[in-house]
Amino acid sequence: MLVYTLLLTCVGEVPETNPYIPKYAKWLAYLIHYGGLEHFDTVVLVIDDVTKEYLDKDHKLDKIIAGLPFNFYYYRVPQPFSRIEGNCEKYTCSPSIFSSFTTNLFIDLDYLVVSSLKPLYSSLETKNVLLVQRQGHGENEELESGIFAFVVSPEIMRFFELVVSESLILYDEDVFNKCIYKMIQNKYEICFGVQPMIDHGVFRRQGQEQAHAEAE
Repeated sequence: MLVYTLLLTCVGEVPETNPYIPKYAKWLAYLIHYGGLEHFDTVVLVIDDVTKEYLDKDHKLDKIIAGLPFNFYYYRVPQPFSRIEGNCEKYTCSPSIFSSFTTNLFIDLDYLVVSSLKPLYSSLETKNVLLVQRQGHGENEELESGIFAFVVSPEIMRFFELVVSESLILYDEDVFNKCIYKMIQNKYEICFGVQPMIDHGVFRRQGQEQAHAEAE
């Protein structure tokens, strides 16, 4: 399995005020403790040079990374000019990273892993499946763009390209949902599997991890 996330600081901003840097440390700690990843699994942090230089000053992170039970590396990208541009990296970096992995999982830094990720394997036994998570209820129900899993295929890459092409005019969550329904309506050979991953034992939103600790 390959797990990846984004940690980017936009041009004109400074890492010291980036709220996702402290979230990253907790994200990584929970992934190590609960994720069940092993020596044949890989975690990738998509990062820009400015943010990486800032992280290099934190020697506590160096010690954590040195003792990881899985493979870990940084994937460098240019510093984005906007959050929209930066967010697109979770779709555009994929051809370079994922070709040799069977199961790929994006986890936004807003979410913590609180249980083993291994059960996701059985949900992705075939290509052209994008595993997503519902959020909201009734008319307000949408599919979550902060967590998704997939096996690389031409159709999956086509979906990612569609999301990026629409991302300059809509918020990421809206783009993600719009493109999923467009793919379904046009009968592309892609299956969108919906799995209750959040608040059902696999992930918790940052800030809700105390409820998990108390339940153990």
